[in-house]
Amino acid sequence: MKRSSKAFTTAVFAVYMILLVWLVMFKLETDISLLSRYRRVLLIPFCRPGSSSLRFEAGEMLLNLFAFMPLGYWLAMLDFPKKPWARTLAAFCLSLLLETLQYLFFLGTSDVTDLILNTLGAVLGGLAFKGAKRLMGERAEKVSNAAGLCVMLFLTAAWAFLNLMN
Repeated sequence: MKRSSKAFTTAVFAVYMILLVWLVMFKLETDISLLSRYRRVLLIPFCRPGSSSLRFEAGEMLLNLFAFMPLGYWLAMLDFPKKPWARTLAAFCLSLLLETLQYLFFLGTSDVTDLILNTLGAVLGGLAFKGAKRLMGERAEKVSNAAGLCVMLFLTAAWAFLNLMN
């Protein structure tokens, strides 16, 4: 990867990381006083309190997968860390850190299901980059950077619009 391309990729990745932390920790809320101030730990995967059986919440599960896919994608694109298993471990550790911080700061539920799905999302993102690289070769990085920038701009504009409307 060229130096200028790597710098751009790193910048887009940094913006994504800010958005990811904001999403996980603060649920995209701008007024922190509106956040629920409770904490809870769910240690049984795919099970909610009061439920004696596994209960799947597809929307939340998909959000966890999709929110962490870019992490795996960009880590693979930046080739950091070098080994795929180390990227998986990095995604797991980041997810564990965010879940722990949620608990420590009374920002909601720390959930083993989230930890599993966040890590899986990052793995799928890494595989998606591998597939993109196989299909597009060296152009995969340029296309990915352009797509990442467009998505970030769209999400920022949508968030600004929604906040202005409220």
